[in-house]
Amino acid sequence: MSICEQIFFELKNNNIKYTNYSQLLKKLSLKLNISVENIAKSINKMLQSGDLIENHKHQVVISESVGIFKGKVNGNSKGFAFITPINKGRSGFETKKGELEDVFVPASMLLGALDGDVVLYRLEGKDNGSVVKILKKANQKIVGKIAKNIKLKNKSIDDENFYLIPDNNKISKTILIPKRDINGANVGDNVMVQITYQPEDNSNNIVVGKVVEIINGNDIEKGVLSILCENQIPYKFPNKVIKEANELKNDIENERKKRVDLTKELIITIDGADAKDLDDAVSLKKIDDKFILGVHIADVGHFVKYKSEIDIEAYFRGTSVYIPGRVYPMLPEKLSNNLCSLNPNEEKLTLSVEMVIDSYGEVIDYKIFESIIKSSKRMTYDEVQNIIENKNSDSIIKNNKILDSNDIKKILEINNEDNKEINNMIFLMKELSEILSLKMKKNGALNLEMPETYFEIEGNEVLNVKKLERKNSHIIIENFMILANKTIAEVFCKLEIPFVYRIHGEPSKVRIQEVINVLNSFGLKISNTGRITSLYIQNILNQIKNTKYSETGSKIILRALEKAIYNEECLGHFGLALEYYCHFTSPIRRYPDLTIHRIIKEALKYCQNHILTSVQSKQKILKNFKNNYELEEFVINSSLQSSERERKADEAERAADDLFKAKYMENKIGQNFKGTISGVSSFGIFVELENTVEGLIKIETLPADDYIYDKMKFVLKGKKRKFIIGQVIKVKVISVNVKERKIEFLFCE
Repeated sequence: MSICEQIFFELKNNNIKYTNYSQLLKKLSLKLNISVENIAKSINKMLQSGDLIENHKHQVVISESVGIFKGKVNGNSKGFAFITPINKGRSGFETKKGELEDVFVPASMLLGALDGDVVLYRLEGKDNGSVVKILKKANQKIVGKIAKNIKLKNKSIDDENFYLIPDNNKISKTILIPKRDINGANVGDNVMVQITYQPEDNSNNIVVGKVVEIINGNDIEKGVLSILCENQIPYKFPNKVIKEANELKNDIENERKKRVDLTKELIITIDGADAKDLDDAVSLKKIDDKFILGVHIADVGHFVKYKSEIDIEAYFRGTSVYIPGRVYPMLPEKLSNNLCSLNPNEEKLTLSVEMVIDSYGEVIDYKIFESIIKSSKRMTYDEVQNIIENKNSDSIIKNNKILDSNDIKKILEINNEDNKEINNMIFLMKELSEILSLKMKKNGALNLEMPETYFEIEGNEVLNVKKLERKNSHIIIENFMILANKTIAEVFCKLEIPFVYRIHGEPSKVRIQEVINVLNSFGLKISNTGRITSLYIQNILNQIKNTKYSETGSKIILRALEKAIYNEECLGHFGLALEYYCHFTSPIRRYPDLTIHRIIKEALKYCQNHILTSVQSKQKILKNFKNNYELEEFVINSSLQSSERERKADEAERAADDLFKAKYMENKIGQNFKGTISGVSSFGIFVELENTVEGLIKIETLPADDYIYDKMKFVLKGKKRKFIIGQVIKVKVISVNVKERKIEFLFCE
């Protein structure tokens, strides 16, 4: 238990009686046998995070105990806002999910908070609230257009100053830019503004900023930058981080004696064709009826030292962000695409887990160690899929079709002697993957049919938008990475040392009942059950599979599930039906993986030959981690930060997808399409086209009828007709707003 958790426990249970702050520190120090300095440091951290607050008697108390909660501000163009409660997913630190609903806060009670800010708030009656303190200001930078002589509260302002009209219409405050801080921008220019003053009171409606960049790109460039700013995602690395990265060197010769040399082994990478940060490689052998699977991960921790400039920046970013046609990486390119990337025919430092797997898909033995590999080949998913599908092809005719020269060339390449060993290993991978898939299916792992979107982009033009087909080659790598992550998590959970786990909670019965109601309204017959298990959810998915409701039903179920997060406790993964799970396999693009790598590398120091096996002494390793409060605190902080940054990245990636879809549909106005109703609300229906583009049909544009919205069954029903999720209809594109990322359809009879 970390120092913060111990303090929280003592305060929560009123175990400490004190009259002043100094006395509290001394009593906690004696009770917990921790220095006063560390107690004070932890309390200060908890005050800053909002877990604790100072009351009117200048006593430190748990925020919740005095009716003060943490939440995120969702702004509105009219000035008021709603606050969504934040739940950390750690017992005791927040009100349990579901006990608090979104709270309305009038503009006069926002205390200067803007859209996206994290705040402490108190309830003012049943549904209203007021902001007590701004914990984290989200809007350090805002993208918008320069204006002058604006109107504010029915009064025109004509002065020497400039103003910003934000692209984010949820920011209702006036953003003033003093003339001295306009930095060459003119009225009408699209700019990025750094906020320099955000008053934490309700005295006025003005925020002050300065222009830091003039944006000359098209609406895609402006839209992407706006999305990055809204989600606090850096798009450039600080100079000190770039400088530190450029000074790093590949010191393999110094590491050779300390590591297991796997450079003679057949090891390959399998990634997307446009991937540049190759952080995982695989090897596979079969001896008798046992598979020996090696998963070899880039040893990012060797280069990125704890609390270095690169590490501080990576911790803040938390994850790489992937936007169509571009990536905003967690690590500088020197690391992500060069030093750490497992490029073919180059010796690379890796952290390996080698698993012995029986014919039922069970890991019966393992080794974890630092290694050096040399990838034999960089393969793409399409290449691997082509090998699988053309196993015995040596003819120019396949499936009664005469192949063209490119197909013949591919087949010849596949059957080339130089590739035979790799081809054989790929078929062995397919064999093992099918065993693992069957085992996961029996356990109840959810197989949600959720297609990804593929964007065909040329420059800043979106040429095409379509569904990305999920192939066997994707499933092979996915299954191997899941198994490696599960194995690592189980090993370190049983070692009982601080660790970062990937957890996914059980969904609420209320939300699952809502799903059942909707699916049954389709004419399906889904029965309810007592406890909600992943096997039960998978059985529902099996019932809707191969029906016209398959994809729509999967989306409804996905919305009802909890969001997976990172946590210092191993609480299981509902979606994968696993007791143990973590993220170990992508340290180039995810900070929790890097955190885990550091812990593994530290544990390896206390293992014989620096190899962690099932026979290693648990006590020998554990004693070197005992009372390591700094590591415990860091694991907790890393879990929270990584979960938050992942959420921001997800929001940015979804918004970017919407932006690029809107751009693609911009020249489709007036065209007709067939689509499926993906959502129903009191104000209209959402329709998704075959290419995953989604638009809204406003209720006022539907054929005249007395519509009633049934929120229990997600149905908009009139006397003449009804609209329900999963229904296929024809629509016409009538408007597209690229800036707001919105598409509007018209229902066609």
